[in-house]
Amino acid sequence: MYFTARKLSEAFKIKNSRWKRWAREFLSPDPLGGYQSGYSRQYLFKDAFTVVLAGHLVSDLKFSVPVVKKILTDINPWLKEKGFLDPGPNPDLLSSRATKHVLKIDICMGSIGAISAFSDLQYTFLAEFGSLGNPLSDKGNPVCFSKIVFISRLYSYCVQNLLQST
Repeated sequence: MYFTARKLSEAFKIKNSRWKRWAREFLSPDPLGGYQSGYSRQYLFKDAFTVVLAGHLVSDLKFSVPVVKKILTDINPWLKEKGFLDPGPNPDLLSSRATKHVLKIDICMGSIGAISAFSDLQYTFLAEFGSLGNPLSDKGNPVCFSKIVFISRLYSYCVQNLLQST
């Protein structure tokens, strides 16, 4: 099933221009045509989920666009392995017995008070929110802050909004 940018922006209550900007930033180029080809882009469910996840990281968790691109590149194999990037909604991830997937991103600050390099990002993939553990990195250095992303909730949110809009 394919969706248009207008349908997705309405389903997620995001401005259409913002949705298109995020899609251009975080998805691969449109295979049917370029920016002014006359064809509107068609999105699969996995594309919609990727844009919603990236948009959440940018707008709600305040990561910069280059950092979000790096995060998406780093966690993409894990998302595929768990079934979040299947072409359509994965019913196994929606059942009440499904494991609740949580991503913890630890951000270590550089000496200038900003993320000094992408290698400063550390990921912890968790099955339950209660297993977040202690706020020390593997190296024993204190982590300046962590951001938590509830991947399963975001996935359910995508499915519910898309099913309501169709």
